[in-house]
Amino acid sequence: MRILDRFRTERSELIPITGFIFVPYALYRRFRPHLSRPWFNDRAVLLLDRIINPNSRILEIGAGGSTLWYAKRGRSVLSVEGSRDWHSRVSESTSSYADVEVVFVEDENVVPFISGLKDNYDVVVIDALLPEGRVAVTSAVKEKFPDSIVVVDDQDWIGHREIDNIMADWACIRVAGIKPTPFNSYETNFFSKVPLEQQGVKIPWLIRLTTSRL
Repeated sequence: MRILDRFRTERSELIPITGFIFVPYALYRRFRPHLSRPWFNDRAVLLLDRIINPNSRILEIGAGGSTLWYAKRGRSVLSVEGSRDWHSRVSESTSSYADVEVVFVEDENVVPFISGLKDNYDVVVIDALLPEGRVAVTSAVKEKFPDSIVVVDDQDWIGHREIDNIMADWACIRVAGIKPTPFNSYETNFFSKVPLEQQGVKIPWLIRLTTSRL
């Protein structure tokens, strides 16, 4: 792999120039991993931090260190996990948070699980499942929670790009940057029926100036 290829997403697009500001920090985190943090590129984490507030109800598809990060910032978290090992580990790490629930749901049952949910969620984060499952879950989330902000990680992967079509009638901010592991560049997409700025979200200038809006 050529060095420059590390800074291209799976769409073969070079990350924005502001994305290079975060490269030293991504390299630092590669060798000093921090568990309680979404495993997104740092530009995406920066925007996510602006979106989530103490009143946010969060639905997370794919538990991990991110679950604790959400628990510290939001009002409540429901995290859905298909690995028994991760379910056990994250349940233990978040056990002191009364408003965090980590549930084990096998991958093939995530769509019916979502369809059966009674509560509403302000933010839905999708960061798990194989491509077909991720596409199906995104479609189910869009139908079930039309007022939510939907965050899809690794949206540039070829198997995930059908989501571009599913969410085509929603506003989208594409946030590309480098991840600590595997120290390559990936894209996180933020979808919302109403543009984030119109919802009062202050987009950081490091993202606003050089990020695609679809």
